[in-house]
Order: sequence, then structure tokens, then C-alpha cells
Amino acid sequence: MSERRIAPVADNREKQQTYKDQMRRYSKAMREEFFFEAILIDYAMLEDRLRSMLYHAALFANRDKAGCWKKTKPYFQAFVKQYLETRLNAECEPIDTAIELCLYTMKTQVFNDGNKRAAVIYANHYLIAHAGGLLVIPEKEVPDFKRLLVTYYEDKDQGEIKTFLKEKCWKRMEIDSRTIDP
Repeated sequence: MSERRIAPVADNREKQQTYKDQMRRYSKAMREEFFFEAILIDYAMLEDRLRSMLYHAALFANRDKAGCWKKTKPYFQAFVKQYLETRLNAECEPIDTAIELCLYTMKTQVFNDGNKRAAVIYANHYLIAHAGGLLVIPEKEVPDFKRLLVTYYEDKDQGEIKTFLKEKCWKRMEIDSRTIDP
């Protein structure tokens, strides 16, 4: 069985095209309810975004060598743990926590590009881990989302974007209890 891999890219233009292709695969997997494939695509893109951040933060001397990833991974785990402990209420529903993580990641602009994509992937990773569904911004809602996001970036938002994400972008998966073995 051959291993499917995303080919390495030579420049930023190729990287953007690769992300577009992967987002198309992700959207198709979600539409066709291949959720496991969607999770794998999410994971691969999130890992790439983290590697990029490490490289640009001078924690990787070479993007191809991930040896220092083992050394820096605990740093990220500690960072996320600290963020969760200090910024989020432990009694929040998973969707509220995921929205907080998503917006925080978008606003802090951790990466040179792809911050919104990485933030949604990050939030979905959290939601999947907590059986909380997925955040999916429908194409028809993108203009409203961008308008609300600008307001949020300018610190003028009074919670509208959180309500928007929860009401218009949160997809929950209904499971028929008869299909689950006790």
C-alpha cells in the first residue's frame, strides 16, 4: 500500500496552492461525511503551521529537520495548558472553549499567513477531542464573518462574533443511539 503524502513546496505560491488543494479535500471530506479523513487533513495542516511558526521563531534551524520538535513540543503543550488555565473557564462547554481558542489564535497572528485556517483547524481539533462537533464557516456566511472579525480585531466586538460562530458555524453530529454498542 502506497503512502499518501503532501509533496514539499518550493515557494510561498506553491504553499498557498497546496493549502487551497487541502482545504478543497477537507471540504469534500466534510460534505461526504468522511470525518476521519477530514481530521487527518486538519492535523497535517496544523502540524505544518506549527512547524512554520517554530521556524520563523528561530526554534528550527532547518524546516526539513524536525529533531528539535521533540524539544519544543513540551513548550507548546505548556503554552496551551497555561492559556487554558488562565483564560478559559473550566466549566465552559467545549464549543465556547473552541471559539475562544479560535478567536485568540486568529487575533494573535502567530503565523505569517494562514492564521484563520490554522485557528479553525485548532478549534476543530479541540472540539473533536471533546466530542463537540466542528466549526465550519459556510461559504454564504464568509462576508458576515469577515465583517465581524474586523470588528473583533479592532476590539469593538461585544460578543457578536462568538454568537455568530456558535449559531451559524457550529456543526454537531447526531448519532443514533441504536448504532452504538453498550
